[in-house]
Amino acid sequence: MMSEVVGMNWPGYVRILRKCFEEARRERRVPSLRAFSQQIGLDHSTVSRILQGRRPLSIAQGVKVLGNLGLSEDEKRVFIESLLKEQIKAKVSSYNDKIKGMADQTNIPDTSQI
Repeated sequence: MMSEVVGMNWPGYVRILRKCFEEARRERRVPSLRAFSQQIGLDHSTVSRILQGRRPLSIAQGVKVLGNLGLSEDEKRVFIESLLKEQIKAKVSSYNDKIKGMADQTNIPDTSQI
């Protein structure tokens, strides 16, 4: 089953969500994204943006949907690891931006010439 989890540069949790949605539609367990979203406990517009890569899944949302996806233990591990990895990347990027902004706003002279 994990070999089916493929995709461009999507985080692992997005690939798993996409695969679960596609499988559910193919097997006619859910007729639409709205029904799938309801099944996993998230708003359909949120799921749509997550699947398109336009919005990250929060850790709280990840925990919420994880129990509703019917994943194997390996898939759960990949899902959680990729979710945490993306959250860490986002935090580091945010902190780097803040640090750069603070450095740009300070008028500390260049002491490398002293």
